[in-house]
Amino acid sequence: MGRRPRELPPVVEEFKNRISGLKSDFTIRGYVAVARRFVEYVGEKAHYGPEDLARYMAHLARAGYPHNTRVYHFYALKCFYETMGFDMGRVKAPRPVMPRPHTWSYDEVRRLLDVVDRRANDMERALIWLAAWTGARRIQLLSLLVRDYSPADGTLRIPRTQKGDVDRVVALPGEVRARLEPWWRARLRAAGPDARLFPVGESTANLILARYAKMAGIYARNSGFHSIRRGLCTELYKAGFGIRELQDALGWSTPTMPMRYVHLLSQSVEEEFREAHPLSRRARRGGRR
Repeated sequence: MGRRPRELPPVVEEFKNRISGLKSDFTIRGYVAVARRFVEYVGEKAHYGPEDLARYMAHLARAGYPHNTRVYHFYALKCFYETMGFDMGRVKAPRPVMPRPHTWSYDEVRRLLDVVDRRANDMERALIWLAAWTGARRIQLLSLLVRDYSPADGTLRIPRTQKGDVDRVVALPGEVRARLEPWWRARLRAAGPDARLFPVGESTANLILARYAKMAGIYARNSGFHSIRRGLCTELYKAGFGIRELQDALGWSTPTMPMRYVHLLSQSVEEEFREAHPLSRRARRGGRR
């Protein structure tokens, strides 16, 4: 003989009856199972409130349930609460932990530039050096016109984008001008001042950067021109730049985006602190003094 199924708590039995015929049998079985676990954890009550739901969701997180499983439990319990007339309050579904965006350190960028100097052609060298010095977005680099560079004073006008940037003018140092001007003169002669400085598409630009990043041994699957921009922002912040200075240096129209970068950096610093702390090292050695 098979085992008799356990009786459902009365409130869960009522929930099952109310959604019967409104959802598929598969969904009903899953939602009822979640509601049973919830009631068994919180305890049987006449009424459940937002504090019970929050407590149960916190329990799932502490127990190490995967994110998708916790989301499924949340929406099953949302159906339970709404069907039974309970108040969920402002408890929301678990948010996924977003992976930290990839950033190249400027030691890695220097390795990239060393390879570019040895192996790249004039256009590729100019493109990657401008990215490294200015921190410009890929779309800004590919939107540059020949006339945006002034060899008389070594300034480059970087156009705004739809991502909250403003026009800015960057003074290029001699080492960057030396990499830019051979290509700039060739484009001026061949296409004129109103031509695009870098006549390639976004995919081609990505492939160019990826090729030299692999040669430099720094390639990562999610790396790209923005990895250079993030790295520059990080280095400037470590050097003492405030939010306003970062905003001006990298061309944001508001301080919102540099604040996000600084937040990511603060998380990184916290992790480095935990790893470097002597008590943390002692813990990894098994508690030896």
